[in-house]
Amino acid sequence: MASRIPEEIIEEIRHQTNIVDVISEYVALEQTGQNYKGLCPFHREKTPSFVVSPAKQFFHCYGCGAGGNVFSFLIQHEKYSFPEAVQVLAARLGIRLPEKKHDAKAAQQFKRHEVLRHIHREASVYFSEVLATNPQAETVRQYLVQRGIHETMQREFSLGYALPEWDGLRKHLISRYSADLLLESGLLIQRKNGVGQYDRFRNRLIIPIHDERGQVIAFGGRALGDEMPKYLNSPESTLFHKGKVLFGLHQAKDAIRQTGFLAIAEGYFDVIVPYGAGIQNIAATMGTSLTESHLRQIQRYTKKVVLVFDSDSAGIKAAMRTLDLFLSSDLEARAAILPQGEDPDTFVRREGGESFRTALERSPLLLDFVRERILERYDISQLDQRIACANELLSIIVKIPNSIERDAQINKTADLVRITDAALKCQLEDISRSGKGRLVLPAVRKTAQAGAIPVIEQYLIKALLKDKRLITEIRGTLVPEDLSHPITRKVLEKLYMYGDKTEFEARVFDAFQDQSAQQALSGLFMQIDMVIDAEATLRDCVAQLRTKQFEHATRNLTRKVRDAQEKKDRSVLDEFLEQKNKDLWRKKQKL
Repeated sequence: MASRIPEEIIEEIRHQTNIVDVISEYVALEQTGQNYKGLCPFHREKTPSFVVSPAKQFFHCYGCGAGGNVFSFLIQHEKYSFPEAVQVLAARLGIRLPEKKHDAKAAQQFKRHEVLRHIHREASVYFSEVLATNPQAETVRQYLVQRGIHETMQREFSLGYALPEWDGLRKHLISRYSADLLLESGLLIQRKNGVGQYDRFRNRLIIPIHDERGQVIAFGGRALGDEMPKYLNSPESTLFHKGKVLFGLHQAKDAIRQTGFLAIAEGYFDVIVPYGAGIQNIAATMGTSLTESHLRQIQRYTKKVVLVFDSDSAGIKAAMRTLDLFLSSDLEARAAILPQGEDPDTFVRREGGESFRTALERSPLLLDFVRERILERYDISQLDQRIACANELLSIIVKIPNSIERDAQINKTADLVRITDAALKCQLEDISRSGKGRLVLPAVRKTAQAGAIPVIEQYLIKALLKDKRLITEIRGTLVPEDLSHPITRKVLEKLYMYGDKTEFEARVFDAFQDQSAQQALSGLFMQIDMVIDAEATLRDCVAQLRTKQFEHATRNLTRKVRDAQEKKDRSVLDEFLEQKNKDLWRKKQKL
């Protein structure tokens, strides 16, 4: 598929793109020496094993084996095809790609995706202008001010207003976009009689929903009267998936880095009102529970989360329900509990931003909070109650993947329920065996390879990459066919073709569309520095390869000579013996 886009354009995109900049939008990277390190986005892990090399422009995970260049990353993470990955990176750089007739389907899909983004962007501007200038929006403007959301915050979150009429937005967009696209965007709804469309959002305060890059992908609409539902969101689409979006994360990124944590609330105004009061490291779920996708997003920016709950029973249940998700993650989760009936919106308006900041900073660990709530339900003075309480706590502890942390929690529980830690450990084993609350261990993918690359061939490639001046010296004595593994054969072929080019390692990945091959390559490239003396290593590798080739040829010739002797075929026997002598002579010359 790579051939459908001119190689020179692919090369230009690769050259202008910094893989660290792209991957840091998905993974929280920290510089360690010449490379960057973070938690792998392709498997669960608590210790970072995902490495990005800016010098070589590729990535590799030592945990699951994932690896490749910047195109490979987008293909594996976003499930793009190669042309789609090229198009996304070209768009980032402002590089226009030539259209190909035979690539019409991929181009059409990409264009449709981009048009949907344009539609959302234009709709957002339209709603904002209506709120700011239309006389019918006066009551909405007053409503926002009453809630403490002044013009600065209205602009920060691009708030808008949808007029009461049935087709205000439709009339604004229909001259530039087809009805099919507007329906696909979710902004219009087809009339039941099949004739025409009408606006999904009418007489509602409009809250644009942005992705992490700040692009509008959906809208939330709050009813201003008694209309139901009170909140109406865009339907899920190719742009918008509720379980993958955190409202306000785009605005919160800088504040997260400054404060070191992210607060998670449950509503639009629970983000907007605290933000206006100076608490800007806050985001909210989109009417769903937190998901693994949310956690992967959060890990790009911080390892600490403060979940904001109401102190009523629903809030406590939400805290307990969320705990399981965090136990198997690398995130430190804390619980900020507000007075009953309060949420961040009302609390900040009543108590002020500093009181809310204090509540966030003093929040206990989520596990400790849940443990306290469980202990409150039992009478520890009674043996049967102590046993029941211990079992409930153990059903949580068994899900902790880290054995040291699990052991510490057992000791703490033993003190609280007055049961020996030895007894609790035995019970924990029973729970684990029964499958109730079984241990959730990080899933590590095995690298799929069509046979491991021979060590000799690995070191030969590493030596050539370590000192590319050796490529010229070896070109006349070693051909790709001398290597047994298809990956090393192709790498050697590419080294001969353009090994002297910059960023060779990143370029060569394009020759391998197979993910397992890219994983093997990234692992190979990350070990180049293991070679101390490239010239000596290369000489040894070539000598060992020749020895193996000679031994293999000798075994074949010996078998053929034996067959000729049995058949008493003198002419064939003489021919084979002559060939064997020639091979022996060649071996002496090359060793």
